[in-house]
Amino acid sequence: MPVLAVKIENEASLLMNEFFDYNGSCTAISRSRLEGGSECIALEDFYECTVQTDKIENIPVVFVFDGKIVGWYRQAEVYRRLLRISVFLEGNIRAKIWEVCLLPKSERVEGFDFNFKEKFYEVIESGDVRLLRLTRLMNQEVRTLDISYGKADSFFSGDRLRMIGAPFRNDMKRAALAKAKYCIERCGETAMRVMRDECRDIRELKTMYDYAKQALVYDRKSVDALYYMAMACQQLGFIKEGLKAIGKAISAEPDGDDLLILKGHLLYALEKYGEAEACYKAAIEICPEDSYKMCLGNVQFAAGNVDEAYKTYKGIEDKLLLEEAGINLKAMEKRWPFAAVRGFSLKDLFKSRR
Repeated sequence: MPVLAVKIENEASLLMNEFFDYNGSCTAISRSRLEGGSECIALEDFYECTVQTDKIENIPVVFVFDGKIVGWYRQAEVYRRLLRISVFLEGNIRAKIWEVCLLPKSERVEGFDFNFKEKFYEVIESGDVRLLRLTRLMNQEVRTLDISYGKADSFFSGDRLRMIGAPFRNDMKRAALAKAKYCIERCGETAMRVMRDECRDIRELKTMYDYAKQALVYDRKSVDALYYMAMACQQLGFIKEGLKAIGKAISAEPDGDDLLILKGHLLYALEKYGEAEACYKAAIEICPEDSYKMCLGNVQFAAGNVDEAYKTYKGIEDKLLLEEAGINLKAMEKRWPFAAVRGFSLKDLFKSRR
């Protein structure tokens, strides 16, 4: 059996791509992720394949970064063309999670010379002295990093999945809810970083999106999962998808002030200022927080309702919020003709005149 060696161009992507557990499978790609086009590998490079072959099965795959083997799939399906697994996950190599091994950094394997040339992969066929060594390596017992979604996976292992009937349905439901809870907790951690403006890596947002989506697989009515899905979509620019998610959440929890605020943010992004204003006002009726009033003032100003925005800003008790945003009420009182000036920026208004 030949072995496919794949070059990893970015070590930081390992846990987000090649070794990311998505619905029990991992997905990799045999070309640069920066390249366009649908074709990822010339399957005719395998001795048993032709130019007509679109897929080959049961292929061992090793992943190489900086000359070292970082992990492998013991068996995988290799496709000629790109597969889109989710919004953020794509590739042409797929393996079940139990076939996957990611080595700790200190135990990565050296001593193999790979010849990738201009490609990101190399097919190692029968007769190559490296083939036997690679096969032995992948079949031996090694210490591997846990890449599963979380501890709730243990609920789904062993005989429990094979049991059927009423006595076990409640156990399975509890297991699903436990896994959903784990995913939601991970979303919450990222959400806190977003709100503190500490999230600097798009991979965190991609992970948040996928965790929220996974949580909805196990608990499709979870308002928390829908909220985090909408938040991730807002940050990533998938506004319409975010509106669908937050709409479902509000249907389940109409008096959720934080849900209404997030819907307002999404509508604001689409420049639907009137609808966004209605959401902010509804949230303020439920919970009259100053931060909500700030959102309302911002959308009123964006819509050109400077007088209304001024009144809203003036009603904010925590003046530090206004100061941090650079909103100068005295400047607004001068009634500059903001809307009449072409190319006028919100920053021009929010600059404090100290």
